[in-house]
Amino acid sequence: MAVVGKHMMPWMDPLGSLIIALVILRSWVLEAWDQIKLIVGIRADPRLLQVLTFTALTHDPRIEKVDRIVAYHSGAKLFVEVDIVMPPATPLVTLHDVAESLQEKYERMSGVGRCHVHVDYEVTHRSEHQNAAA
Repeated sequence: MAVVGKHMMPWMDPLGSLIIALVILRSWVLEAWDQIKLIVGIRADPRLLQVLTFTALTHDPRIEKVDRIVAYHSGAKLFVEVDIVMPPATPLVTLHDVAESLQEKYERMSGVGRCHVHVDYEVTHRSEHQNAAA
């Protein structure tokens, strides 16, 4: 554009600069939007939730069910919460070891920053995050 502006049309050089500036601005806005979504806690991809569920179900044969899995971004990495169901008669030491090893397995996965594993013996309870007055 500078060559065309110098020899033929003087307005082409500023037009070329404007086009380059708009391309850079668009790139920055898209990158900023992606980062904003990660900062505010956008949910994880549904396919990743399927992988996380499968990982929990196949982690230990004593895990009877996966009650709930939530994964959302906390910055660039994911924060994962998983509720698993194990038999009521399972000793506390076994519950702890299974939950801790599942937590460590998740935290070794690419993109996962932190994981919390909650163990229960049934799924008919009211969610602990609901309002107590409800």
